[in-house]
Amino acid sequence: MFVRALLARLAKAPVSAPFIRWQGELHDRFFLPTFVWDDLAAVCADLRAHGIPFDDAWLRPLWDWRFPEVGRLDLVSTRPATATGAGVPFSLIFRQALEAWPLLGESPNAGGVARTVDASMDRLEAFVTDADALENGLLLVNGYPCAFRPAAGRAGAAAGIRYRAFYLNPALQPHRGVDAPLTLEWVDRATLTVVAAARWHVWNPRHAPYAGRPVDADEAAARRAERWEPWTGTVGQPRFIPSVFSAPESRYTLDLRRAAFQS
Repeated sequence: MFVRALLARLAKAPVSAPFIRWQGELHDRFFLPTFVWDDLAAVCADLRAHGIPFDDAWLRPLWDWRFPEVGRLDLVSTRPATATGAGVPFSLIFRQALEAWPLLGESPNAGGVARTVDASMDRLEAFVTDADALENGLLLVNGYPCAFRPAAGRAGAAAGIRYRAFYLNPALQPHRGVDAPLTLEWVDRATLTVVAAARWHVWNPRHAPYAGRPVDADEAAARRAERWEPWTGTVGQPRFIPSVFSAPESRYTLDLRRAAFQS
């Protein structure tokens, strides 16, 4: 239905605006759920402007399925509210993001030729529901700060986290170790201490293979849920905030491979 609506809109009024050269943002900004949704919302708004009443809420279940929430931290900002003087509650929501798996060169395999795919990399998105909370706190991932970018038309902001999930050989940068499990820490800017923390395990947190496939949807959901681990061991500890250089093609994403190389 969405594709048919797009075709009807283009048949009615072909687009005459010039193409946009997104360059590195295609593998950076548009790999993150927040900005994928912003783009979908803009397309739906364009459809409505051309007489096609397409509600972007119809796409939300598909978006939630493709970018599932893996965990969250519910926090209170130290920024006081004007009315009561209390802190402002906000959440850090972590979702699965997109990741490109590059095709490596051809290699001999049992008398034939194989083309290996480097599936060792993964990406998450961190979304803060109140961007003003970033004035008083910041997110560290394995000790490196994330740079959040504002979402369109909303109060929140998002940042990508790219990391090596598994060790594969052959792979790009085979000398780089595995970054998982990810240690996610919210740090107060005034005291530079950890306020809340969690760990994200890419696979079984017990570091053992599963006995088999999940027997039903409930067991599959339980496996996914146990990979998000509340982590109180570092709460209250001081943190040094390193400087991380963002390459032009990676302004929206903290790439732990590059961050570790810089340090």
